[in-house]
This record gives sequence, structure tokens and C-alpha cells, in this order.
Amino acid sequence: MLRGRLLHVKHFEVGKIGEGYAARHLEKMGYSVLERNFKRPWGELDIVARKSGEWVFIEVKTLRAMTSDQALRQARGLRPEDQMSYHKLSRYRKAILLYLREKKIPRDATWRADVIAVEVDAAGHLFDLRHIEGIALE
Repeated sequence: MLRGRLLHVKHFEVGKIGEGYAARHLEKMGYSVLERNFKRPWGELDIVARKSGEWVFIEVKTLRAMTSDQALRQARGLRPEDQMSYHKLSRYRKAILLYLREKKIPRDATWRADVIAVEVDAAGHLFDLRHIEGIALE
């Protein structure tokens, strides 16, 4: 009875499942995952990674796919990446800048912000994953 199990787990646990899929995806694509869940009172970075000398800060957005029809989900605005509000982007940018400062990363270092949108089925299995590179933070 796995179907009911994930439907009743906390939002936090669904997010952790998505972060696990995102980290594995990044590693398969040649990224080095350096840190997960860098938390500060005003924001969090889900995943900090590097690839080809570039710092990459990844926000992972996870939703349970309640229907297998992707077009229907998207038409209803049920895409994980649509959860990135202006307020969330502003906080995310602040968290990135704080990370760079705390870790003493040179000001001229190359970095970008990405979103990985993850959809899982009711049993927690990966249904869909989209890696959106270079999102605008302003």
C-alpha cells in the first residue's frame, strides 16, 4: 500500500525525496555536489554544486504528480518550477550571495542559479525531472 504512504507524508519529506533525485541527476551530468541544505534564517540553498569551474546553486521544487497527463498538470499550473515567486527568488539571491561571502569565494567567480523541477508519483518514484539552467534572480 505504497500509494497512500506518500500521499500522507509531510511536505518536507516529499521535498527531500525530490532533492535526492536532483542530486543523483546532477552527479550523472558531471556536476560535483558540494553541499546540500545550506540554511540561514532568511533562506536556504538546496544544492550547491560545481561543474567546469562554475558554481551552481540549485533550487529543487518537488510536487506529487496526481495525474499521469503532463499536459493537464501544466494547463492547471501544477508545475513545480512555477512555485518560484518574486519573493522566493529575492531570498534565494540573498542566500547565494551570503554563501559566496561566507565561503570566501572570489568576487569574480562564475556562478549561476538553476531550478530542478521534480515530480514523483504517489509511491515516491520519479515521474519527471526538468533541469532549468540559469534562472533570472531579479
